[in-house]
Amino acid sequence: MAPSGGARHGRLDNTAQIPPSLPLNVCAPRRPRGKQPPAKPNATTDTAKDDKPMILDESRRDGGVAPVAFPVLIADIGGTNVRFALLSDEHSALRSFPTIQTGDFSGFVEAVRATVLDTMSLMPQSLLIAIAGPLRDGILTLTNAHWEMDPPQIREALNLQSVITFNDFEALAMALPNLSEPQILKLGGGEPAGRRPRVVLGPGTGLGVAALVYSNRCYTPLPGEGGHMAFGPETARDYAIWPQLERVGGRVTAESILC
Repeated sequence: MAPSGGARHGRLDNTAQIPPSLPLNVCAPRRPRGKQPPAKPNATTDTAKDDKPMILDESRRDGGVAPVAFPVLIADIGGTNVRFALLSDEHSALRSFPTIQTGDFSGFVEAVRATVLDTMSLMPQSLLIAIAGPLRDGILTLTNAHWEMDPPQIREALNLQSVITFNDFEALAMALPNLSEPQILKLGGGEPAGRRPRVVLGPGTGLGVAALVYSNRCYTPLPGEGGHMAFGPETARDYAIWPQLERVGGRVTAESILC
């Protein structure tokens, strides 16, 4: 995944129907008993104002589930690097593209066209975006880079059926149950405790933090703001280092120390 980018309030909802090639075992939010679920969008019948099928976070927040149309373009966007991959159908291998620098492009659409669309004839129908930053007022903003992304505008510009957004470390948390033995390095003693809560940390452009909890026979990822946790000196050595640390907004944070 791309280096993280600091603030992590980007909304990720877990109700999109992920194809078998993307082994994510997550669950939809539970609704209070007695309430009827909202109408679920259908990628083949439900349309946006311009009569083009559309699946965005608004429907997923309400628990809607709709199929993801292939080919699926996956974008991992960090404050420094951007990585793209394409899944042409449920059974195909993931095709990766060269890693690019976020600062080399004026925006997301330009980066997709230059790195992906101009290199092949296959046109994506769906887009999954894992981004190192928050979603505010419907706009995706990178914490440590200049990009701002409007999902409906991206959908229109790239002629897509759907755009689904994730916090980058929430996406990483969803991958934890699918790690194989060669991908795991054991630290310390004892044995893993099954389906206990798990945490993923990643220092990059910023410090990414997310958790994964198991309940009601499914996993739920929880994005966090651990990178902005304040650091307080405790030992004499801490106090000696303290005056030299960079302050962000007047505070010394875990992110400013580790990244």
